[in-house]
This record gives sequence, structure tokens and C-alpha cells, in this order.
Amino acid sequence: MILSILLRNLRNSSFISYTDGIVSIGTRHDLLAFGLKPANDAFEATLVALNAQYALERGSGLTDKIVAADKRRDKTVAGIRQVVEGYANHFDPTTVEAAVIVERVFSKYGTGIPQMNYTDQSGVMKSLAEDLQTAPVSAAITKLGLTAWVAEMKEANTAFVALYGDRTTEKSQKPTSKMLDLRLVTIQSWQKLVRSTLAVNELSPSIALNAYMAELNAQIEQYNRQTGGRGGDEGDAPVV
Repeated sequence: MILSILLRNLRNSSFISYTDGIVSIGTRHDLLAFGLKPANDAFEATLVALNAQYALERGSGLTDKIVAADKRRDKTVAGIRQVVEGYANHFDPTTVEAAVIVERVFSKYGTGIPQMNYTDQSGVMKSLAEDLQTAPVSAAITKLGLTAWVAEMKEANTAFVALYGDRTTEKSQKPTSKMLDLRLVTIQSWQKLVRSTLAVNELSPSIALNAYMAELNAQIEQYNRQTGGRGGDEGDAPVV
């Protein structure tokens, strides 16, 4: 069995990292002996154009600034949650109560905010900031000394939205990006590799092939945790 993964949910950087990982796994196994070398070679061939387009798009002067701005706002979410978790174990009951109030707000939005796509994260963080400024949550924020943290979170998100809007404007003045089309080609090639692997496993199962599939599944699980992706049997219906 090879687990399913919603590759379309990965950001470009994670998508590239995922495909690089698949290639790396392949080098550690005898794909020629498995009869999987043609399918793997076809998969690797799709990465040439994909990586070139990714490098081209990252050439935008705004891209690095957007990545930095995204990390800045991610850190505010992580920072606030870590402080709140610490106060949840405080000796003062009123401090614990305040921590519970704030944590309840964060729980509403789940733990995967930093892994959301840029647009969804922007909307969620805007709503989160608004919720943290309502009573009695605002009183709890003050009690825990998190006023500056919340202000930074709001400012960081606003700064990111502005930068992302600038990049959208920049891109609208350039030819349409081919990245999505290239990703689709790579996803289809990945599905063929998966189907070929499952077919070989059904006809000629082996310990060596199981080890290869185990490594693939370990990587899939890692990236599914980033996106909240669903597991399952890709052999039934490959998911893209």
C-alpha cells in the first residue's frame, strides 16, 4: 500500500522539496531490479522544467520578502501559543483562567495555521486577531502580558497581505505562470510511478520493495501532517 497525498495543497517550495525527496528515496533502492526505473525516470524528467520554472518565479524581488514576511507572522502565532501554554501551568488560578480563555480562541482555528496557503492564512489570522481583541479575551490578553504580541501578529499579517498584493500586481503584468501546469504533469507522473509500484508489488512482492514503499509512505506522512492531508490507499484512486 502507498498512502495518498493531496499534492495540490502543498506550497511550491514544499512541492519541490517533496519531489526531491522522492528522487532521493529512489537512489537508495534498486529500481531497475524492481522494474520501476522507466516510471521513475519519467517522473524525474518532469522535474527539469518544474525546477526551472520555480527558480524563474523565485527570481522576483518580492518573493524572498514574502517568504520572510510569512515567517514573521508564523512566529507570532507560535510565540503566543507557547506563552499561553506556559501560563496554563501557572500557580495563580486567575492566570490559568486567562490562559484557558486565550487558548480556547486559538483552538477554534486549529494548530495548522502556519501550514495554510497564503490567502487562507491571511484571512484566518485577521479573524484571530479580531477575536483576541474582544471581551473577555482582551482582558485575558492584558492579564498575560500579550498585548504587544497580538499587536505584532496583526501588524505582521497586514504587512504580508500588502506584500502579497504587490506580487499579484507584478505577476498580472507578466505572462501567465506555467507552474500549475508543470505541477500537474509531475503529479500525473507520480501517480504512474505509484501505480507501477503497486502493480509490481502485487505480482512480485519482496522485502526490498516493501522497504522502498515504506520510505515513500514515511515521506508522505510527513507532508500530510503539513497540510492536514488524508491518508488512504492510493492504489484505489490516486489523489492529486
